[in-house]
Amino acid sequence: MRRSAYLIISLAAFLNSTGTALAQGPFPTTVADIHASPAPGQWVELKGRIVERLKDNEFRFDDGTGRLVLDAGPPWWHKVSLAAGTEVTVIGRVSMGPPHAARALAPEIDLHQVQTAAGEV
Repeated sequence: MRRSAYLIISLAAFLNSTGTALAQGPFPTTVADIHASPAPGQWVELKGRIVERLKDNEFRFDDGTGRLVLDAGPPWWHKVSLAAGTEVTVIGRVSMGPPHAARALAPEIDLHQVQTAAGEV
């Protein structure tokens, strides 16, 4: 009896932790939804186009519902080359921009993966 109860409790804990991990995403969403209710740390998937390169590995992105910044990390770690007009699907985490510059504390996406319409990752 005790062993059965232990197995049931262990299984319930495993399913709960798995459900929590799955609940973190990435979830297909829109820029408008992110601006309306930013959730730092949430994994998201967005489809749209690169509007412009801002600097190094930062890009302005537009999905038709709004614009935000994509941050691919420091250029000394890796270099990301995306031209304006490139159609992309991105996966990343919502973060609040740096506490400086014109976009201070605006939502942005810390990129994890970028895939072009041509299939390049």
